[in-house]
Amino acid sequence: MERNAWLEIPQFLTLTEITYAVSVKGFRSESVTVVTTLTDPKLFPRKAFVDLYRWRWNAKLCLRDIKISLHMDVLRCKTPEMIHKELCMHIISYNLIRTLMWQAAQRHQACALSLSFRSCLASIRQWAP
Repeated sequence: MERNAWLEIPQFLTLTEITYAVSVKGFRSESVTVVTTLTDPKLFPRKAFVDLYRWRWNAKLCLRDIKISLHMDVLRCKTPEMIHKELCMHIISYNLIRTLMWQAAQRHQACALSLSFRSCLASIRQWAP
C-alpha cells in the first residue's frame, strides 16, 4: 500500500458486529461473526446480513462443486479458444446437473440446495450408460 493511501485511512472506525448460530441438520451448530462498517440497523438489518452470508456460502459451495467435482481445477486445453470452450462445457454440465437436482427436489418437495451435488453426479455417471 502506498504511503498516501495508508495515511488516508481513518484512525478509528465505527463497526457493527453480528454473531449468529448456523444450524445445519446433521452437523454441530457453529456461530459466525460478521463485522461491517454498515452501522444503520434500519437500512442494514441483522437478518439481511445473515441471509446474505448464507447466499455467499452457497455460492462458494457451488464454485467448489464446479472446480472439484467436475474436475475444472485443471484446464487441459492449450489455446484461449479451446479453454473458453472447456469452461463453457463445464458450466453447461453444471447447469444440467443442477436442473436434474431441482427437478428431483420438486418431485419430492425438498430443497434443491439440500441435495448433494457430488452424490447426484455419481448417480448420473452410474446410470448414464
